[in-house]
Amino acid sequence: MIIEDGTGSGKKAKVNKDNKVEVNAITLSEYEEAALEGRAFNINTEIIALTGTGESAVLYVKNNEAQPISIQGFFVGVGALSGTTSDSILVQAFINPTGGTIVDNASAITIANRDLGSTKTFSIDAYKGVDGDTLTGQDATPILYQFQGGSSRVFGTVNLVLPRGASIGVTIDLNTTGGANIYAGFTGFVRKEEE
Repeated sequence: MIIEDGTGSGKKAKVNKDNKVEVNAITLSEYEEAALEGRAFNINTEIIALTGTGESAVLYVKNNEAQPISIQGFFVGVGALSGTTSDSILVQAFINPTGGTIVDNASAITIANRDLGSTKTFSIDAYKGVDGDTLTGQDATPILYQFQGGSSRVFGTVNLVLPRGASIGVTIDLNTTGGANIYAGFTGFVRKEEE
């Protein structure tokens, strides 16, 4: 039996001394493949100044793409806290918020393509909040829930899937009488169409 290239080049498969077909393969994660194809993105609020007077909605993301989006990574940075702290900083992410002042005020975030040479843009609503912004309509139980200290940055792999029309919102409560600068964001990609 001979295995030939189906494109008509006339090349044949190489067989090694153990009678095994030799292959040269490069293995990529789905996220890495998406980055190479211009389907991966980074969403970052950049710096938001918060006070410690309560919970603030800081990030809202809604998928308007035809395909689901996969949220791979979640990151939050908190600067130096001022004032007197009553507890650790609480960061939460909620599924499917439908409104709130973060949506009403709609301060859009520019979504960065992870392929720096790609011209693809994304059909995703991404808004950054301000001190005191709210989320409404979300599921009561947070999908992400973490405590964090001041002067810290946290990054984690979260593997969330947002179908078309689904949304996610992030809130932060500094639990201090003062305030701090924060930022939050997601990395992810638009999934390929099923064949």
